[in-house]
Amino acid sequence: MPDPILELRHRLARLSFLTEENDWNSDPHPSSGLPMGMGPFYIREQFGPNYARTNRFDVCVTDRKRQEKKLFRDIEGIFPAFRIMTDCMEAWAPIRPVDRVYFIGTELTEGKLVKVGFSRDPDSRLRDLQTAHGERLQIFATVEGGMDLERKYHNRWKFRRAEGEWFTLCPPILAEIARLSGDI
Repeated sequence: MPDPILELRHRLARLSFLTEENDWNSDPHPSSGLPMGMGPFYIREQFGPNYARTNRFDVCVTDRKRQEKKLFRDIEGIFPAFRIMTDCMEAWAPIRPVDRVYFIGTELTEGKLVKVGFSRDPDSRLRDLQTAHGERLQIFATVEGGMDLERKYHNRWKFRRAEGEWFTLCPPILAEIARLSGDI
């Protein structure tokens, strides 16, 4: 018999949905007290005529075009809907995108510029940066981490800052890129 969580994990991996946490949808259900949102997933209550409660729910996620996708429809009862939302979160957690600090530039040569930033999708960020840059950019290294790690790098190399998040390559920055990319 197939594993339902594994099947759900494969289904969620194929979806293109927003991955940020949904603080705006974390109000508890009025009668059960269960949270109506968990990570990017949320429960949408269905209402009848004159907004009468129907005890029917949908488990949803928002796609990258900010359109609601109903993953599971017309679930009877808040507890089964909450269980399905929990299953979605458990299936998604191991495959969810994580923030990565990236080093992007034109070439690994002392004196050239490198951008130190963070993104959940460094390849997409590279494409965005490339549209406004005359020379061919490339990703030199990435490491798991977000704003805090990015800030540490920025503070460590603040005297090498050219502008914004762009830094002039120097031996310490080159050594860090080499360490992260496994060249050392």
